[in-house]
Amino acid sequence: MVGTKELHDALLADEVAKAVADRWQRLDIAVVGIGALPAVPGQIVYLGEANVGIYLTYGAVGDMVARHYGMDGAPICTDLDDRILGPTLDQLSRVKTVVAVAGGMDKTKAIIGALHTKLITDLFMDQDLAQSVLDELG
Repeated sequence: MVGTKELHDALLADEVAKAVADRWQRLDIAVVGIGALPAVPGQIVYLGEANVGIYLTYGAVGDMVARHYGMDGAPICTDLDDRILGPTLDQLSRVKTVVAVAGGMDKTKAIIGALHTKLITDLFMDQDLAQSVLDELG
């Protein structure tokens, strides 16, 4: 996440960055991490600690590629999204194979929300988290 929408747009207008961003439209495989909200200890918060509360207010439980979603898998978009450098969930929906990785029981709700996005084709997680997700889904 960059400081302003103007900086975001300027960076993506750069010839080199634009070439990378254009590839987001043609991905065959994506490997993504699943982040939890609120962040779990040790998790890098790319959007900044001050902005976490904004997404929580809208019901965000997790993110993939720094794009947030609720427990039902619906995308949660705010004005902050205009400052994120990375593919959108819509772009991710066109990727044939999306491999997601997560670990830690604090990510149970984030995993369930991620599964509800219907974007993930392959999911890797530790055994305790898998059991927690299964228990929650009952």
